[in-house]
Amino acid sequence: MAQLFMTLAGIDPKFHDYGNAQTMFELPKDLTHKAMKRNSALSMFIDDKRVQLTTSFILARNPYSRLFSSYIDQIYLPNRWPETSHMVSDSKRKECGNDVTFNEFLAHIADSMLTKKSVEIHWAPIFTLCLPCETHIDIVAKQESFVEDIDFILGYSGVEPEVRELINMAASANILISEIPDKIQALVKKGQSINRGCMSEQDLARRIWTAFQIQGHIRNEDSFPVYKFENILHDELEETLVPLIEEAVVKMSLTPRQIASQRHNWQLKFWKDISSETLRNIQAAYYEDFSLFGYNIDPNKM
Repeated sequence: MAQLFMTLAGIDPKFHDYGNAQTMFELPKDLTHKAMKRNSALSMFIDDKRVQLTTSFILARNPYSRLFSSYIDQIYLPNRWPETSHMVSDSKRKECGNDVTFNEFLAHIADSMLTKKSVEIHWAPIFTLCLPCETHIDIVAKQESFVEDIDFILGYSGVEPEVRELINMAASANILISEIPDKIQALVKKGQSINRGCMSEQDLARRIWTAFQIQGHIRNEDSFPVYKFENILHDELEETLVPLIEEAVVKMSLTPRQIASQRHNWQLKFWKDISSETLRNIQAAYYEDFSLFGYNIDPNKM
């Protein structure tokens, strides 16, 4: 979304120190964050008078898929190891933080919400972030129909056709091959930063490969090449993993519908192992999101 707003603001990466990016949508995540900080004027507080003069929208997402996506991005991958180790119930496993289960993750969030503790913005209920009942909102967009909804919002707001075309192309695209080296470099660096005894190089590589499958970038049929990592050294992991994932991503010929189906099947696989108590607590904690944005709270219909 940050790249979207900077594009609408007319920011051109070719006139800034943003690497070789031709559009704002080609920026790696770390450069996107830096660019937003440089252009902090794009952010407005709710009581800013400009809010009433612009088209405002809120982006909703099914709590079940949002929580699953947050878990894969932030917990399953090494983005928050070991700072989320406090979610682990077993004291012997707290040291590493690399094996927080989906159930432990959900149980911690539900407990924090129901006891009115602060919750990380990546997975906090949307109704707590934007206060939709107290904020002027013209349009409710949904992640599930993101491409269509964004196109409608752009047209409603009078955005020029050429800019709309650029944004629509970026919104419907899968991961860019150019993004993979930087993405894997960051993940390997974070994964290797924990104590060496917590996870082997091979297991770290397998975790990253599986996450790419879960996110729909690699076909499930393309198994992790174990033999390539049997005796892998610490310094060889990145240079070995990058070309293998690039090759798997390039050869993936799934349609958008098939990609969505693969992602959904992974989601169902993780949710089916959640305890009934944790599920009830999550439903209570996210009830407003289910209700306000019209999502079915029945997990069998997620």
